[in-house]
Amino acid sequence: MTTANIFLAWKTLCRAYEGPRAFFVTFMTTLSFLFFLLLIPNYSLLAGAFVSPLFTPLEKIAILFGIFGTLSTFFTPLGQTIAVVTALLIGIITNLLVFSMRNRVLRRRMAGNSAIGIISSMIGIGCASCGSIILSSLIGLSATVGFLSFLPLGGDFFGVIGLLILLFTLSRILLKMSAAATCR
Repeated sequence: MTTANIFLAWKTLCRAYEGPRAFFVTFMTTLSFLFFLLLIPNYSLLAGAFVSPLFTPLEKIAILFGIFGTLSTFFTPLGQTIAVVTALLIGIITNLLVFSMRNRVLRRRMAGNSAIGIISSMIGIGCASCGSIILSSLIGLSATVGFLSFLPLGGDFFGVIGLLILLFTLSRILLKMSAAATCR
């Protein structure tokens, strides 16, 4: 990647973030992904709290938003960083997809590339105690623990791989969008 390509990609990213709508899309997507990520290990707690008559509606909402506090308890420091950066990258890529759909640039190819990055990072995200959430549901808990014990970084290995794929996807999207903008 040359300096000129980096400059064009940065210029495209700045164009995609003109106006408050882009920041709102990124923020809401990032928040939604983090919420979904934290909902998985806390599903039983939330389901029990929402059907229980012991909690008022306001307390149920407080419990629902209180799951963001579990980010520090379910993840290692590396896992926390991976989860937040992955959520942010997914938010940025989603905003770029929205921006490109509005400008009708490279819709199908970009959607496929970003989906691969999102799926691969979801395979590796998990808590410190059980490792990968999605991987354990695919091949079973004991097989996942055995498999992850052989990998570097334990369960965070797939998260790092997913993060690298998302970074690669983001760079490819920005380069394709800047090339399309230059050709006009």
